[in-house]
Amino acid sequence: EFGPQFYDSLPVFDEVMEYFVQRYTEACHSQLVTEEDSRMMDRLFQTGLKIVAEFKALSAKVQEPSDTLKRCLLYLSDRAGISSEEMAATLVNVMIAAGEAPASILAQTLEEIAKHPDVQGKLLQEAMNRQASGGFERWFDGLHYTQSCITEGMRLFAPATLVQRSAQRHTTLAGFPVAKGTVVGVCVHSVHHNPEEWPEPELFNPDRPGLDYQLSRGMLTFSKGPRGCPGKHVAMAICKVALNMIAEEFELSVLPGQPPSAECPKVAKMVEWSVDGIPVALKRR
Repeated sequence: EFGPQFYDSLPVFDEVMEYFVQRYTEACHSQLVTEEDSRMMDRLFQTGLKIVAEFKALSAKVQEPSDTLKRCLLYLSDRAGISSEEMAATLVNVMIAAGEAPASILAQTLEEIAKHPDVQGKLLQEAMNRQASGGFERWFDGLHYTQSCITEGMRLFAPATLVQRSAQRHTTLAGFPVAKGTVVGVCVHSVHHNPEEWPEPELFNPDRPGLDYQLSRGMLTFSKGPRGCPGKHVAMAICKVALNMIAEEFELSVLPGQPPSAECPKVAKMVEWSVDGIPVALKRR
C-alpha cells in the first residue's frame, strides 16, 4: 500500500536489469565480474537501502497495519529485527530473481501450452471468469487452473537446477554419514522428474494431483525451509497474471519446422536461455 512512494526508484532497477540482460545476451560471454558489474549492483543496493529507510519511516506512522502490510516481506523483516542492510540485499535479490526466473518459466510453459488446445480452452475460460468477476483484484485467488499450469511449468522447467545446504551438525542421510560443514547438493531436475512422485514426469499435465509449489514433497522450484526463495510469491503472482492475460488475448500454436527449445543451443548461466528463443506463434483472438 506504500507502492506509489517508491515509484521513483523503479527506473534504477529497470536500468540495471537492462544492463545485465544485454551483458548476458551473447553466448559464451565472460563469466568474470567486471568493475561495471560491481558498480551496477552497488546502485541496486543503495537504492534498496533508500527504499528500506523510507518504508521504515512510513510503517512507523501506521497505528493499525492492514492485512496487506502484515504480509509484506519488508514489514515482517523489520519486525523480526533484521538489519537494513540485509533487508536491502533481500529486496535486490527478489527484484532480480522475480524478473529472470519467471520469464524463463513462463516462456517454456507457453511452449508446452501451445501443444495443448484443451489446456488453452480452460485458461481462456478462467480469463473470461476473471473479467466477469471484476478483474485480478477480486479474482486473483480464483485462478486455480492458471496456477496449476504455472506450477507444472515450474516442475518441468525449474530455473535453478541445484540447491545446496551446509550440514550444521554430524548426521546420516539415507544411510550415508554426513559430517558437519559438508555441503550437500540436491539436483532439482531429478527431484522434479522422479516417477515415484510424478507419474509420467516428462509430460506436461496441469491436472496431475499434488501440484503445490509450497507444500509438494516433490517440488523444489523455490527450495524449502527458512532458506527458501523469499520471492516465491512474487514470482508466482507475476506468472499467473501474465499467463492469464496472454491466454485471454492470444491463441498459441507451435511453429512448424522449428525444433523445440529443448533441442536449441543454450546460454550457459544460472538460469538457462535458449539462444534461438521459444518457437511459439501468437495469434490475436
